[in-house]
Amino acid sequence: MFIRNLCAIICIIFLANNAIAAPKFKLVNSTMKLTAVKVAGDFRRPVGAYFPPNDDSKMFVIEQHTGKIFIQDLKRKQRIDQPFLEIDNLSTGNEQGLLGFAFHPQFQKNGKVYVNYTQSDGKTCIVEYHAKHNNKDQADPSSARLVLRIHQPQENHNGGWIGFGPEGYLYIAVGDGGGQWDSGTGHASKIGNGQDLTDNLLAKVLRIDINAKDAFKKDKFKNYGIPKSNPFKKRNGDPEIWAYGLRNVWRASFDIKTGDFYMGDVGQDKFEEINFISAKSRGGINFGWRSREAYEKPSDYIGRQKTRNMVDPIYAYGHKLGQPGHGVSVTGGYVYRGKNFPKLDGHYFFADYVSKGIWSFKYNPKKKYARTITDWTDAIRRTDGQQINNPSSFAQDSKGEIYIVDHSWNVYKIMPYQNN
Repeated sequence: MFIRNLCAIICIIFLANNAIAAPKFKLVNSTMKLTAVKVAGDFRRPVGAYFPPNDDSKMFVIEQHTGKIFIQDLKRKQRIDQPFLEIDNLSTGNEQGLLGFAFHPQFQKNGKVYVNYTQSDGKTCIVEYHAKHNNKDQADPSSARLVLRIHQPQENHNGGWIGFGPEGYLYIAVGDGGGQWDSGTGHASKIGNGQDLTDNLLAKVLRIDINAKDAFKKDKFKNYGIPKSNPFKKRNGDPEIWAYGLRNVWRASFDIKTGDFYMGDVGQDKFEEINFISAKSRGGINFGWRSREAYEKPSDYIGRQKTRNMVDPIYAYGHKLGQPGHGVSVTGGYVYRGKNFPKLDGHYFFADYVSKGIWSFKYNPKKKYARTITDWTDAIRRTDGQQINNPSSFAQDSKGEIYIVDHSWNVYKIMPYQNN
């Protein structure tokens, strides 16, 4: 009995000494009402909406499983019948398909666009296309150029977001390869893909230079350059890696005013995360997965205590469905920089696909964590009074206004409250 009690005491002391207290957050209901006005609709599983550089008159919407990219003419309030592009040979699992799209910063001059999709064998492909010379509303299918191909062990956790940073480099979010706990076939033993930095691009955010000479001339599946300032270019690790220790980033964005980088990382067991990288960062940040989930050691044998090189999320919420502020599948969003709501300038908007929650916070880097979270779940309603069904993505125009993509068909613009 004495030995059993002694062991219990030792265990309690050990856990107390190694516990990491989660920051305290304050959830407040919005004092404002906003309206989600439908601006485009009748899509099949839309997972992204995008504006060409310096052109808010057209919105490009991607359909996950059809592989079609449609253009919505916002001035004429109608869709162009012929898709801008249609990707064939897709895998169509629940988390697979056409997952990401990005315009080259010089799209108006060079017509280049980039897509992120999983092909029929499950591999992730980043491919470049050119718009036709005589018609920017149509891509030339024959212009396809493979930028990067990545093997995926399982069909889930593909990430899928791509986007250009303020400096003109292409960023790519790649999931941990699927399954649970970043373990099993196709996952680095003992540490998982999240902590494996060599010959492993899974569970990372990559940063590449698509305008530079090919740095991998002997590898036909890698056709891009490496920015000189990438953190692992001159030390151990894959030179493409910008950040690691990420489970499955579902939507990321750059603050169009500050250049700060926000990511929504889908959790495993307890938490959904919002992660942050300052515009001043030199990269190489470790967000902890699979060793950590948000602020804690995961409740599984693979977890470990936080090390000095691991960074906590700036906000995380729990998996208690039915309770305010909770959910199970985060959808990353954008920092509001528009003029319709001056009081919301600097607020980062994000959502949860399953709980339908919509929230925002204004982050102060000096405090390290977002402290006050505004709950917009009941305050943002469609013109028919209903909620957004399944927020699969957000969008932002050049003026900083924000849009929400509903996986159930439509895209909505957040507008001042309309009492119908």
